[in-house]
Amino acid sequence: MERNKSKRDPLPERFETIDAFTKFWDTHDTEDYPEAWREVKARIKMKARRYPRIVLEPALARQLDKRARAQDLSLNQLVNQLLKETLRHATR
Repeated sequence: MERNKSKRDPLPERFETIDAFTKFWDTHDTEDYPEAWREVKARIKMKARRYPRIVLEPALARQLDKRARAQDLSLNQLVNQLLKETLRHATR
């Protein structure tokens, strides 16, 4: 089923910063912009992660996402900010 294109934000021609790009896609779904899709061929070389992957409980993730949006932050920015504050207080 096709979504109603008239109720979506227009896709910017260009993003001025990476932050603007991530904020846009944090609040929009690529499925709403099929006209922007194109097939690409790419080779990807990935390095092993040097940090742990953390899975949040769904209810906690929803709370954090809501708080991040209210503060105009990405979820990653908010989680890093909260963890830094917690560690700073814990090491006093």
